[in-house]
Amino acid sequence: TTLSRLGWEEISRNLDEIHEQLVNSDVCFSDDATVSKFPANGWGRINSVNGMYVNSTSESSVFAQLQLDETHEHASISLPRDLLKNGTVYAMPNDEVLAQHRRQRRGGGRGGRGGRRGRNGSGNDAPPEPDPPSTQQISYAPYPQEGKFSNGALKGMPDRSASESLWRNYINWVIDHSVSNNNSDGVRLFGSGYDLRYRYGYRTLMMYMLRGQWGNDESEDLWRVSAYPFRAVKDGMTRFCDFLSGLNCGDQLGLCSYDTEARVETGLNDDGAEVTVNLGGQYLTRNYGAINTIQRHRQAAHYSPTTNIGDGLKEARELLETQGSDRNRPTILLMTDGAVNRPSSVPSYATSYNFTWNELTDWDDDGVADYDNSDVYANNMEGYYPNQKKWVLYQAKQAADNGFTIHTISVGEGADQALMHAVATIGSGVWMHVEGRSTEELQAELDLTFGIMGGLVPPASLLHTDE
Repeated sequence: TTLSRLGWEEISRNLDEIHEQLVNSDVCFSDDATVSKFPANGWGRINSVNGMYVNSTSESSVFAQLQLDETHEHASISLPRDLLKNGTVYAMPNDEVLAQHRRQRRGGGRGGRGGRRGRNGSGNDAPPEPDPPSTQQISYAPYPQEGKFSNGALKGMPDRSASESLWRNYINWVIDHSVSNNNSDGVRLFGSGYDLRYRYGYRTLMMYMLRGQWGNDESEDLWRVSAYPFRAVKDGMTRFCDFLSGLNCGDQLGLCSYDTEARVETGLNDDGAEVTVNLGGQYLTRNYGAINTIQRHRQAAHYSPTTNIGDGLKEARELLETQGSDRNRPTILLMTDGAVNRPSSVPSYATSYNFTWNELTDWDDDGVADYDNSDVYANNMEGYYPNQKKWVLYQAKQAADNGFTIHTISVGEGADQALMHAVATIGSGVWMHVEGRSTEELQAELDLTFGIMGGLVPPASLLHTDE
């Protein structure tokens, strides 16, 4: 669905951007700070955008041809590609490489502030030649993600055996998607204007990480990248936090996430994150920067690749009930880029609830419901989930009965627009849909949407009267 919406040109550009961001992140393995997870010179023969073509369905044959189990030059610190000259890599101490890299990223390493300047042949100032990057001999290509134990701790750099297993999983994924173009994850390796079948390169590796190993417990660094549409949602949320901070009117803000289950985000203490956040038990807070930091460290399908909107609404409602202030009008801003498919079991009191549709979901005010049982029992992009939709609507009704306003945002063609419109109508709120035919359009539309949503929340100072 993402490919049909954005087109291959946009998708390929985003995949290349994601890889560049990981290369330039300077992230190394947690137990070996000298080995970059994403070296600028790649891994074995996985060293270009489109990658090496290996027309074989033999996992072992492909693994051998990619030279992932052989000694190779491994860039010890992530470096921009322009520091590689004709594929040649030079050695220098790691601290010097890192310092030069960071000077260049700040704009100083090429003659800007804080950098060195040289003289060209005519005696004029000219940018200096970049320092050669550092590499080291490694006896195998470590798979670039560590994964996490059940307690959330990073596992460390995969050893030779673990790396081989992880690389073989990627190889099998490419083979499966090369043989068939109708896989359950929605990824297609060939279509109009492109063909990545049996290609092992940066693009297919990024695809695999995003669609085959998306959880933070498998791919711990995907929160760093601009993976759309989720990155646009995160950037929009940042704008929303900035808007509230600029108002300085005392609004409280909390964050709930949902997938198979739902949870109130209570802080940030993730292994692999550079910062920590402790909300001190006050999960509705005026510390908008803390909420923003937490959400910036989340990735699409961070916990699980499912969509339990009903439980998300329930968590948000209960958080407002327990920690909300009478200075604020309780408001829920519900966002999704998917269609509901969880929980697996819905309580009977929700499935048998008698919804008065004409009163609840008449969004054009003609006295007739615009969403009713026929919509509940219709398939969405995920399939047939009538009870799960009823659970969403039931939770929306509970929040509305408690005086809570619900605004909704649906993102992309995979979102259940009708359900989100119905929830906003039940919650006396506003529904907005963001489509976007390019990543730039998507980002711009979401920025505008969050700006509008921020304006719909009355400042606390306008709702409270001192007695």
